[in-house]
Amino acid sequence: MIMVKPMDEHRHIGRMGAVDQVISYIRAAIQSGQYVVGDKLPNEAILAETIGVGRSSLREGMRILAAYGLVEIRQGEGTFITDQTAEQFFEIIGYMPNANFHSFIELRRVVETGTMMLIYNKLSPKVLSELQALVDQLDYKNGLEACVQADRAFHKLLLTCTGNPLLIQIERMIYRMRSELLYKIMCYSDIAEAAHVAHQAILDALKAQDKIRCLEATTAHLDEVTGNIIRLNIDR
Repeated sequence: MIMVKPMDEHRHIGRMGAVDQVISYIRAAIQSGQYVVGDKLPNEAILAETIGVGRSSLREGMRILAAYGLVEIRQGEGTFITDQTAEQFFEIIGYMPNANFHSFIELRRVVETGTMMLIYNKLSPKVLSELQALVDQLDYKNGLEACVQADRAFHKLLLTCTGNPLLIQIERMIYRMRSELLYKIMCYSDIAEAAHVAHQAILDALKAQDKIRCLEATTAHLDEVTGNIIRLNIDR
């Protein structure tokens, strides 16, 4: 039987602590604005010395940060600050066996009804005007691409108006799944026309600053989308 020496065990624990130190340092530097998206990090030797860790721990920490989507390691160029957390999240969803459009709509139901609770009486005339322009664009005769773009922009603007960075990040995370669904259903004229009516109802409720109407209009819209998914049999 081979015995593990205490020193080996402590060395392993210390190494894991060093990796966490790398992750914490880079995250804190991003949050403080020391590094912004696009910045190239110092070379390995300088960065390891700055953080106070060994190069192997630095490399391991960077691999983890790359998996999170916070840095991008470019062979021959260096390591750069990036913001691909939303894309990484979408890739994870793609590997979830039970993730489908029904699950997506339920997530939207929680997020978007919660958003209405936050913003129903706080939108400026400028924002309301922008939302109206998007509803006007959501017209089948404008073509599939215009409808998809208008729908995405409408919901993105509502979430942005919360000013909550976590909700805004969630919008980025579900952006691609939202797009995938819209391209599958907005090619039908009756669905595009119904979407125009539903978005106008949401906007009218926002203009009236009526919380109950906002919640009812949002729920009705999502119920209608669920019905289209079932009717067209397009769940993933």
